[in-house]
Amino acid sequence: EDEFSLTARLRAADELDAIDAFRSARVSSVDFEAMASAGVTAVRVPFPWWVAREPAPPGSEAWREGAGGYHVGRGIELLDQVVSNAERHSLSLLLELHAAPGGQSGRQTTGRSDPTWEPSRFDADGALSALRLVATRYNSSRSVVAISPLNEPELSNEVLLPYYQRAYETVRGSGMRAGQVAFVLQLYGLGAIFSLGWAALDSPEGLPAARYPNIIFD
Repeated sequence: EDEFSLTARLRAADELDAIDAFRSARVSSVDFEAMASAGVTAVRVPFPWWVAREPAPPGSEAWREGAGGYHVGRGIELLDQVVSNAERHSLSLLLELHAAPGGQSGRQTTGRSDPTWEPSRFDADGALSALRLVATRYNSSRSVVAISPLNEPELSNEVLLPYYQRAYETVRGSGMRAGQVAFVLQLYGLGAIFSLGWAALDSPEGLPAARYPNIIFD
């Protein structure tokens, strides 16, 4: 069951607290302490667009409605806790927008499994809004060393590359400076990789040239 369907079922049963309880249990200082003790030095932290927002008062109508059918709950405070735990235990973080508004594919990893999904549903402006909030909020964190603007997108290069350019400008304009926070992105799928999509970014205004066939970083 995907998160969209689960949320609808729990909302109908007036059991949204179950989502909050699960999320809280998954963000534990004990886990970060255990990782640090085991020698882990870096953690990838996926976050969906509906969490990258300020929470509504618990129990309010806005709290119950959420965003786009998803439960916001504690919202950005969840990421606050992750970043705080990482700083406490000297772990580095890569923050990644794992689910964009409208979806970057129809797969369950975007929050909703939808075989009828079409690329036209991808909301670039909404995704940039989520990135802007996160980049502004953590631009001075000593643990946030990288940010990635989208996970496993099944979008054409014509859609994806302009979004990546805008995402880069959004992140840098929100205070995450080059040399402090790496900007990491990907082409996903063999078709995108073998189309040599990175060539479109080879310009003075484009993204940096430190790249592999499917990954680029600054």
